[in-house]
Amino acid sequence: MPCRSLVLREPILCEANITSAVREGTTYALRVIIKWMNEAHLIQITRRRQIGGRTFERVVEHLVAEMSKRTAKPQIAAERLSGRLADRVVDAPAGVTLDCRTCGACCTFYTCVAVEETDCVPRSHYWKIGERGSLPAPIARRQLRRDPVTNTCLGLEGEIGSSVRCGIYSRRPAACRDFEAGSDQCHAARRAFELEPPLTAEQLAEALGRLAARESEERRREAINPVGLTRIIGKREWAVEVIDKEASGDIEARPEAA
Repeated sequence: MPCRSLVLREPILCEANITSAVREGTTYALRVIIKWMNEAHLIQITRRRQIGGRTFERVVEHLVAEMSKRTAKPQIAAERLSGRLADRVVDAPAGVTLDCRTCGACCTFYTCVAVEETDCVPRSHYWKIGERGSLPAPIARRQLRRDPVTNTCLGLEGEIGSSVRCGIYSRRPAACRDFEAGSDQCHAARRAFELEPPLTAEQLAEALGRLAARESEERRREAINPVGLTRIIGKREWAVEVIDKEASGDIEARPEAA
């Protein structure tokens, strides 16, 4: 019986395939017999040690949709908030004592957590994400792996809101190290799992006012310091040059020497 080798570029995802795509982080081969042109063929399907860009996007959409079914509707979109204490715009709830060992909300609520090349996260705990349209795809980025049903980081052990621990704590990525307990994103995750009460109308109004003021200031700074893309002569790369109008008095992008 003739044998053909087939590499899946972007598998068609149904519910079961999404779960499989999330769970599988190692290379495996599957041999199946199919009928092709009225003849039986032995097909070997090989999954590579990375996820294609389109597949990953659909996995994220699936996880976010499932998470929204199990959590309270956010009062403020988490992406507008910060994971740093210095950037807080929401007042901390009174009488709440934070202990990461009895929480775990952030490890389940947030789907995309970057893993840098300098991080020492175990290979079994992160995905390699390939760029679209290339086979085999070069590594474009890395993300902590999630449970396909609960969206929980694979490093989290225990029960959310009761007793948890990080199984890769000493090797967790910089994104986790930089995330501060008590930050706005921390409390947003806790409110999503109803580990603390929602914001009152007054608290929400005050927080939105501070947030609007901060975002306005950020836009003002971006207008003062525009980013110019300058083509380097004779090369394919692009140089990024930030020019301070207040300091230089002009906004002309100057190319680097070729």
